[in-house]
Order: sequence, then C-alpha cells, then structure tokens
Amino acid sequence: RSVSAFLLNRSSDLAITCYSPKNDPWPGWKFYASIDMSPTNSIWRDAPYFMQYVERCQSFLQWGQPDNDFLVYLPVRDMWKKQPEKLLMQFSIHAMGKLAPEFIQSILDIERAGFDCDYISERLLMNVSYKDGLLITKGGTRYKGLVIPGSGEMPENVKAHIEALKAQGAQIIYGTKAADLQASAKPEPMKTECGLKAIRRRNDTGYHYFIANLSPNDIDDSLPLAVSFQDATWFNPLNGDIMPASITNDSVDIHLRSGESMILQTYDNSLEVPRTTRNPRIAYTASIPLTSPWTLSFTEESPKVKNTFSLDTLKSWETLDDDSAKVTMGTGIYTTHIKLSKADAQKQWQIDLGDVRESARVYINGRFIGCAWCVPFILDCKNTLKKGNNEIRIEVTNLPANRIAYLDHQGVKWRKMEEINVVDINYKRTTYENWDPVPSGLNSQVRLIGK
Repeated sequence: RSVSAFLLNRSSDLAITCYSPKNDPWPGWKFYASIDMSPTNSIWRDAPYFMQYVERCQSFLQWGQPDNDFLVYLPVRDMWKKQPEKLLMQFSIHAMGKLAPEFIQSILDIERAGFDCDYISERLLMNVSYKDGLLITKGGTRYKGLVIPGSGEMPENVKAHIEALKAQGAQIIYGTKAADLQASAKPEPMKTECGLKAIRRRNDTGYHYFIANLSPNDIDDSLPLAVSFQDATWFNPLNGDIMPASITNDSVDIHLRSGESMILQTYDNSLEVPRTTRNPRIAYTASIPLTSPWTLSFTEESPKVKNTFSLDTLKSWETLDDDSAKVTMGTGIYTTHIKLSKADAQKQWQIDLGDVRESARVYINGRFIGCAWCVPFILDCKNTLKKGNNEIRIEVTNLPANRIAYLDHQGVKWRKMEEINVVDINYKRTTYENWDPVPSGLNSQVRLIGK
C-alpha cells in the first residue's frame, strides 16, 4: 500500500507478469513472484495512475549522480566465519536479517545517524581512489568516507590499499558510532529529527531528494538540509503539481502526511519566486463528515452483483448480506450528496477518503478530481463544490483476493504452472480456501477537510 517503501528499498526484484491468452479462463496464468500487473487483475483499472507516479519518481531518481555519504565495506569474511559451510552466500531480501544480522544492524545505525550509504566488495574497493577530499569509485561515484563494520578482517592487500587512502587524507571509519560518522559528513536533520526516509542525488543545478514519510505521524516542520542551497522547489509525483518551497534562512518547510512522498529539488542560485505562492502547511481548521445515506452499486465486477444497496453508514462490501458481493472482484460505486452554504462552498476543500481498499476514482458534481490509490487517500476538490446540493461519487476498485479464495473454496483448479505456482511469504505452497474475506471498498468515514 506504500509504493514509497518500494522505491526507497531500491528493490531489485523483477516485476513479473505472466502472459495469459485472451480467452483463457480467469485468472489466467499466475506466478507468485512480485507484482501481477495485467488486465486479469482488477487493479489494472487504476494502474495508469500508479504508472504515472513511478514515471515521475524515476525521472528524478535516474537523473543526476548518486550522492550517498559513505561507502561501507561488505564484511563477507565475518559472514563466512559464522557459516563456513556457505562460502557461496545467496543473499535473500527476506533472509538478510539471519544471514548477516550484524551487517544489517550496521546499515540501520548509519541510517539512524542521518546518512545513506552504498556497499562495496574487496575487489571493487581496490579500484577506489582519493581526490579533492572524496573517495571516488572506478565508475566516478563520490563518497565522504569508508565505513568498516565488524571485525575488519580482510586480505593484506586490501588493508594496504585502505591505509594508502588514509595516508592521502581519506576518512576511514571503524564501526558505526554516530559521532564518528558525523565527524566525516553532515547528517540530514529530516532523518534524525523526523524519521523521514530520503534518497539524495546531485545534478548540474544543485541536488534533488525523494522523501517519504513512512512514520505514523504527519510531519510539519522547518529543517535545514545537509547540502548548501539558495532555493528549492517541491514536486508532487502523485499528480505532477510543482510548488516553490518555503525557505527560512537555511531551512525548508517540510509538510508530509503519514504515508506521503514528495520530491524536493534544490538550486545553487535563487529562482526569485514570490514567497506568497509557497507550499501551505498541512493543518486544517474545517472538517465536514459526509453523513448522508450512500448508495452502492457495481460495475466491471465478477461475479455479477445484481443488487444496489442503500447504506446509512459507509461499509466495505464484503460485509454485505449478499453472497455475490462477499466474493466479487471489481468496482463499487459509492454515491452520496451534501448541501453547502455559499461560504462553505467557497473554501478550499480536500476530500479525505479514510481507509480505501484499494483504489478510488472521485467525481464531484460529475467532474473527475483524481484517483487515490495509496495512503493518505486525500484529493484536492479543485473548486468543484458549489452552493446547495453536491453529488459525491467514489468508484472503488478492490483486489482479486476474495474471488481467488472463493475459487479455492469451490475446488476450482486455476493454478497452471508446473512448478511452484503460488506461495506464501515463506515460499511454501499454499491455498486460500480458509481465508477470511478481506475488506473491499470504503472502510471508514469520508469527510471534507479545509481551512
């Protein structure tokens, strides 16, 4: 539900989608690995909005040069010593905590201290040089220091090369104490003070950051950056909005809801943008819950749901007293109305959809305002509200989980792969006939929020 975490982890997993013949019975050919992004998955309906987000993020994350603070020596000999029978260590995303717990702890220590890092092997370390106060890899990436975690055991030629770099002035840090790291590089206050996750890169006009708030709390603060700058701009990868940043002395105002991600670009020179257009704070003073009755109907669903439902309060549709709704995969259309005074209609409103399972297109008075497919599920109403009666229509698309569980419960043989097919998180063969229904639709109160 948080693509920010995926981007920050720099996942090397392939996004595998199996090809299925058009006339193959649903769900077609399915494989367990990574994302199932295909027309046989109901989320395909809103996939373009996810793809636009990834495209906007990658336009920044593939631009410029890396700007991580430290190189970290990979202590493979410590790992071999703990597991001498495994000289060939096949690292696994899910098992690194067991394969190399001390190394993982070192990386977490570096992150908590406000830095980012890259790992390097003994062979590649032998090609690292030192120039103008920085370590430089053969590929040209620059670092402020080399961190050596663990015992420091390594071949003599590697030790000699490190000593030669140190003699030239390179920062060589043994262990991961925050004070030692901070003596070689400047930490990012957004990480140390707010717990934000960030990737920083260099470009020809300054720096740019991908910043994600993966904490449970909204962040509303003014913080300095670890790099020098004269001006800055915010880019919203969800919708493409561009906003000048609010800067006070050497600090940037950072306003990120829990689960939200933004891109910050800094500039070595001033952009001379009027400060009146700067990024507003998160805080809102007005809130109107949508408490009128709702109607719920379905489209593009399978199996077909014949009924239209009247709801006094919002609920997800697997809880309805309807056998088809409990297992259907598709889109539920929630519709309600709200009356606003002239004064309220003129306010700048956002719509907070609360807990959405799993994506939602929103229309106000027939006008499309956006698709919310990830937390915090908040969209700008874009001046669509008016005095008097307003229609709110929310088209929510769920995932195939309940329908798949129903197939297993009915004994339908839908798995087609000869080998592992579909597995659980522990890579064990599994079926889903005993799954409890997962929420589908709007799972909490919807409200208007504004200032």
